[in-house]
Amino acid sequence: MNTNQQGNIGEGIALSYFLSEGYEVYLPFGTASKCDLIVVKDNITKRVSVKTSNTEPKNGKYCVKIRQGKLNKQLGFDKESCDIVFVYLLVPKRIHIFDSKDITQKFDLYINH
Repeated sequence: MNTNQQGNIGEGIALSYFLSEGYEVYLPFGTASKCDLIVVKDNITKRVSVKTSNTEPKNGKYCVKIRQGKLNKQLGFDKESCDIVFVYLLVPKRIHIFDSKDITQKFDLYINH
């Protein structure tokens, strides 16, 4: 599975999750958007960044790459570009949701096994 397929799976899971939780879900148009989904519930709009990982845990933690790429440059995670980070771990099929303001890492997010 390539990274595009992996990302598509994560976005599909995120879309399904937010719909099942009663959100309206919108997909940004084009590649210029810094978020993957826009969700609305109770007149509150949130921008969602979806991250998907298929790595096995090391030292009891999963490593999820949260860096952002632009024109072949790897940029650190920008917590102002989204409100929610939705993480889907492919290996155990598990969802984690983070408020972007709580993320202090720039390139990799570590989640306990």
